[in-house]
Amino acid sequence: MSYATVLHFDPATEDAVYAVWDELAGVVDRPMRDIGVRPHITLADSDHVDVRDLEAATATFAASTLPFRLTLSSVGLFSTAEGVLFFGVTVSRALLELHAEYSRIFGRHARQPNAYYRLGAWVPHVTLAMGLQEPQLAAALAVARRVLLPLLGSVPEMSLVRVPDGPVETVGLFQLGAQA
Repeated sequence: MSYATVLHFDPATEDAVYAVWDELAGVVDRPMRDIGVRPHITLADSDHVDVRDLEAATATFAASTLPFRLTLSSVGLFSTAEGVLFFGVTVSRALLELHAEYSRIFGRHARQPNAYYRLGAWVPHVTLAMGLQEPQLAAALAVARRVLLPLLGSVPEMSLVRVPDGPVETVGLFQLGAQA
């Protein structure tokens, strides 16, 4: 079981991603809604975390981070065994700085962070489908390409989630900029 920290979108952006997930449900073996996760960008992930301390540190980080805008600007595919189709996020200095700052926090409370999310390796993206096999690729890509990009959105919150074998469970949900 792993724990991940993810960024969540404003309702309109989230609904746009949900619409793609729903269209892809007829193409993929395991639709994203079945995983029990909301549309998101993963910042960090590890199988080995000190959950209580990480939750407190994430709450503090979220409170000191203002909501921000971003752009979903491309459709991509990680051609790894995971077969992931995604919307690519336009990289900005602010987004990279946010990731770097949070990675330092996450690293203090996690051992062996997932290599995909390490500094210098992270590709910010919104997963549309996972586990795609060769026969599914063309149909899934056709669905994703129908979306008129870019999608302009914002990130008002983040969460710490537990990823068991079943549906994803939220450990903590935090509003950005919500100073106590």
